[in-house]
Amino acid sequence: MDENIIVTLEKDGVVTPTFRKLAPAKKTQIYETALGAFGENIFENVSLDLVAAASRFSKGSLIQYFTKKENLLRFVQEIFVDSFHRRWGEHFSRDIAVRFPDRLQNYFRGLMELWNSDITGFRFFMKMRYENDLRLSAPFIKKIRQIQTDYLRSIVNRSIETGEIRRDIEPEAILFNLNGAAGNLESACLEGLSSAKGRQNLAVLPAKITALLVDGIKV
Repeated sequence: MDENIIVTLEKDGVVTPTFRKLAPAKKTQIYETALGAFGENIFENVSLDLVAAASRFSKGSLIQYFTKKENLLRFVQEIFVDSFHRRWGEHFSRDIAVRFPDRLQNYFRGLMELWNSDITGFRFFMKMRYENDLRLSAPFIKKIRQIQTDYLRSIVNRSIETGEIRRDIEPEAILFNLNGAAGNLESACLEGLSSAKGRQNLAVLPAKITALLVDGIKV
């Protein structure tokens, strides 16, 4: 957990000085417990009592750390975004593919692998995306999508330069469709990861999605 983020959150009034002074292990314990709670329930159904009991802190202590539940959620969101960004960079830095279809297919496959490696985090992301007030979730979702979009933009721009995809389509329009496909793939993952048959069906989706998309924008 990046302590610089905690310092910034303290300045913004999201966490208190008392929380900032906690040992890193205790901060992590609260984060992981709250991540799981917000991933299993909509915001209205998550109580500080529940998080306190699961994390072995008193409700009074949590109130000393966050003052209100909205602040606890904001803390979880900011730490999650930072963790996701770092894992994203580590994961996709290993991609050595050159051709556009291969890079795109690797992106969709890698996205599935990344979420599959953190099921609790994936459930939290999807809960924020679909089942919570936009006032609470929109800034968070935008940050995650920006990480994904920046990577896709590098693939698209490179492929335009190499002449692999059409120049008569605005890059932003291409990105819009690629992000839409990624979002649909994430929704399929939410349903498919729960069974062996579902995981088997998911395994072939990256290639199918890539084929459909590439056919429409290749030269």
